[in-house]
Amino acid sequence: MTPRLPTPVAIDGPASSGKSTVALELCARIGYLFFDTGILYRAVAAAALQRGVAVADESAVSALTRKLDISVLAPTVADGRTNTVLVDGADFTPLLRTAQVDASVSVVAAYTQVRQHLTEQMRAVARQGPVVMVGRDIGTVVIPDAPLKIFLDASAAERARRRHAENVARAEPSDLAQILAGIHERDQRDRARATAPLQAAPDAHVLDSTNLTRGEVVAEMQRLLQAAASQPAQSPAPYSISTAARVFRAIAVPSVRIMYYILSSPHVHGLENVPAHGPYLITANHLSYYDPPCLLVMWPYLVEAVGASDMMTDGGFMSRMINGYSTLPVHREVIDAGLFRTALNVLKSGRALYIAPEGARNPAGLGAGKPGAAYLALKANVPIVPVAITGTNRIFPELRSGRRQKVEMVIGAPYRLPVLPPAQRRAALPECTHMIMQRIAALLPPGLRGVYA
Repeated sequence: MTPRLPTPVAIDGPASSGKSTVALELCARIGYLFFDTGILYRAVAAAALQRGVAVADESAVSALTRKLDISVLAPTVADGRTNTVLVDGADFTPLLRTAQVDASVSVVAAYTQVRQHLTEQMRAVARQGPVVMVGRDIGTVVIPDAPLKIFLDASAAERARRRHAENVARAEPSDLAQILAGIHERDQRDRARATAPLQAAPDAHVLDSTNLTRGEVVAEMQRLLQAAASQPAQSPAPYSISTAARVFRAIAVPSVRIMYYILSSPHVHGLENVPAHGPYLITANHLSYYDPPCLLVMWPYLVEAVGASDMMTDGGFMSRMINGYSTLPVHREVIDAGLFRTALNVLKSGRALYIAPEGARNPAGLGAGKPGAAYLALKANVPIVPVAITGTNRIFPELRSGRRQKVEMVIGAPYRLPVLPPAQRRAALPECTHMIMQRIAALLPPGLRGVYA
């Protein structure tokens, strides 16, 4: 097998250390996407300057960042740019390297809320395919589990000389002493800021380029890439269900859906939030026995599901339905390694998987979530779709009174948990579980939010 190059690749380093220049050439050689994350901060700084927002006003800049629609595209103009950056549809690319933006960007980049908002955009790019990401905190904060991290450094004097030479080549006014003073000032701000300070990750390869040519730096980075290359992982056997289960689903799902419409008045909200295909995790509340089948038959396409094993053995109608659907059995209050392996295989096979994080019914409202859903989402690095279901517990009581109960299923927007290195995932399970349950609670009426009210 051909060794697989690592992705994403994180390249950090101080201002003017040549990160973008060498990363561009590296990407051209290996076919990776080049993404200079600094242009996002520059876009915010440029927008603040253009719109008269004081760069020193953290609250105002943070509020502006949340409103901006920033798009990073392949170059649309042959003027030497590495990307085209649109802000609210306008081409801001020529504004990003001005002296005003140079003087403002590290101030903007130090704001916690600005960094948090833009970091999520960066992580989304990192998940999309082979990419080299360049910035100040890529290996320490943005993608700390990147399989290859490089910290590219150079002396302040050499960095100032390079920036001065670039300015001269562009026939721009340039003062070497002023540039050097600016680099010292920016280094101090970047290294001393409270949020995501500039520093090499503990497992980063520190590469000092002071006395190296660009070609030598790129060659060394390629060597590091090859050294970090891994053999392709053995693909798990694609998850599949039996022919009997496929036949059962083909008959039972539309039949049960019709039953819901006959016995109640179902309303599904947020279908636009359903991803077009997997893999992703569906997490929902569990007020009554009829919530899981409601979700499974109302979902736009067939998904896999996790269900309590004790519901599969009593021989009753619900037991036969659960078994016939080929639901994955989970044993309550037991850590089931086999189930987790199968569930991860479902997601790795590109399918959607439904799980009720509470692990049991809670008719009075949301109960405390169990960590299983968070573990799966962190391990598989897949989106989570939150769902709230209400009204199914009143279907039969209302029928006895001659009325059809209104059943509502609200589908929320997909989201992701933070990208964490394996060593940090266990400690993060309680916080991530709380996040999952809060997303479900936000879709429920206040009276049914239970312990998450």
